[in-house]
Amino acid sequence: MASITKRGTKWMVRWRDSFGVQYTRTCPTKKSAEELRLQVEVEQAHGRDWRPEVEDACRVVDLEAVLTAYVEHRSLRLRGTTLRRYGENLDLFLRFLRSGQPDGTLTPALLSKAKLESFYAWLVRPENGLHGRAREADTARKIVEVAQLAWRWADGSERWPGEIPSPRTIEMMRTAPKAVVAPTWEEMAACVQACGGWQRKLATFLYYTGLRVGETMLLEWRDLDVAAARLTIRPEITKNNKGRIIPISPYLIEEVSAWGVRTGYIVPCGRRGGTRERQPRPRDMKRAWTRAGVREAAFDHDPHHAFRKGFKSGMLALGIAPDAVDFLQGHELGEGARGRYIDPWQAFPLVDAVKDVPKIGSSNVVAFGTRKAIKGDHG
Repeated sequence: MASITKRGTKWMVRWRDSFGVQYTRTCPTKKSAEELRLQVEVEQAHGRDWRPEVEDACRVVDLEAVLTAYVEHRSLRLRGTTLRRYGENLDLFLRFLRSGQPDGTLTPALLSKAKLESFYAWLVRPENGLHGRAREADTARKIVEVAQLAWRWADGSERWPGEIPSPRTIEMMRTAPKAVVAPTWEEMAACVQACGGWQRKLATFLYYTGLRVGETMLLEWRDLDVAAARLTIRPEITKNNKGRIIPISPYLIEEVSAWGVRTGYIVPCGRRGGTRERQPRPRDMKRAWTRAGVREAAFDHDPHHAFRKGFKSGMLALGIAPDAVDFLQGHELGEGARGRYIDPWQAFPLVDAVKDVPKIGSSNVVAFGTRKAIKGDHG
């Protein structure tokens, strides 16, 4: 099938050949575009790819189709949230390129070092950021890096011979890492108690497990063995596509046992519809940290990830073996023999380790000021 799109004063016809490669041809009138679409569809009905009798500059490879093919290729290796981020980053790149193309025609010929540099500068301008806020330099760098990866892949894929310019990279700012400031058990417990609704369930799970928020939001009740106090983290929801089974705190088992019907996702969500339905908003958790009176440095950069830093720092402070903490949180145990031969359940006291996590609201966690949980933050 072929489609017709109006671009400025002209009409663009798009179609894919039998190999899945998308082509674009620009026509001067709607009538000529409809005639071309008919020719393409007739050839396809006969099992043939349509080819112009005379090659000309009007037939071009569609850059959007090239970038879409890259995302489809990466879907075999990347987890859902990372793949979504790649797609969003490339959509920004296309948005930038279209802003400089009056007729909307995007071809690989637009790819250049100068374009990447202009894109990098465009990203950090407040008017091009979400809600008019300027992106941080590191965020802009990561977005441009995805565009560079897509360009390099397109060149090496051999799908568009002679159409892809030689890949280029640009010099970008990399901010020096800041000193880590992790919240204490007391501060994390205070944040949990300052949450309300489903946000409190999310914070509770993050407090007791130290898992990534993306993993936590995709956990299902079928992953949790309440009787054995074990949690299965499926490969498809992890950052590195490696699954594992971990023990969880008896205090968490006590909490989730009162969470109602055990079907679907473990942590409910107040957001409905769209691609971000299972992505909690950082600003909602940030408000809970603020209400709890916690030091801003301990949570400001990433309000959800702060629990992960606090869990690791807190467990190490309790004397738990570093390798045990790494396994619980899904960090690599090391290269070579370490990663291939260590049986974590045999080598580390994992069950005893999670039992050491202080219970929220108990005497093990010193009261951190006077606070009240509120009903809100439903995202």
